[in-house]
Amino acid sequence: LGDIYRTQGDDEAAAGAYESAVQLDPWSFHDHLNLGQVYQALQRFVDAVKTLKRAVSLQPESAPANHSLGLSYYEIEDYANAEIHIAKAAELEPDNDAILAALGQVYDKNGDDYKAVKAYKQALELKGNQVPVMLKLGNLYAKMRRFAPAQLILEKAIEADPDDPEPYVTLAYTLLLQKNIPEAISTYQAAIDVEPESY
Repeated sequence: LGDIYRTQGDDEAAAGAYESAVQLDPWSFHDHLNLGQVYQALQRFVDAVKTLKRAVSLQPESAPANHSLGLSYYEIEDYANAEIHIAKAAELEPDNDAILAALGQVYDKNGDDYKAVKAYKQALELKGNQVPVMLKLGNLYAKMRRFAPAQLILEKAIEADPDDPEPYVTLAYTLLLQKNIPEAISTYQAAIDVEPESY
């Protein structure tokens, strides 16, 4: 029943159904995983962590369970445990671009810049033109003062989605850090031209 509610987009009803299911069968990996993911969708991240820990205890080698648990830890700002479980998920599914992008984000948050760059680049190698990942990588390069690769990836992001103002804004900031004021201004103006109501 929870699966049906979930496909209909009714997360509250799905949560109730899965809660009943895990009470009836506390050994059901499927129901614990799905309940944890529904809690995530409802932004009930403390409940998600508790439930997904149970899912991982039932199937420690499940990449989806470890990934979901890591994301929930990230949302409650427990970045150490987030890294442990997302790294485990990446070890189990090394060709999953979403997991690698999440791993890059948690490495970035934990200050491990070089590992973050590697994970972001691996995610983009598997699935190019992911503008959110390109933006994270561009921001990270700029923070590391590696301006040439920052500009390159942000220009690719603009090429991938010229109607998204964020790559223009991030590129303008990168140019500003290099004290390239005229080009920074013109790039920021491009963001305004794309979405004038936001700037």
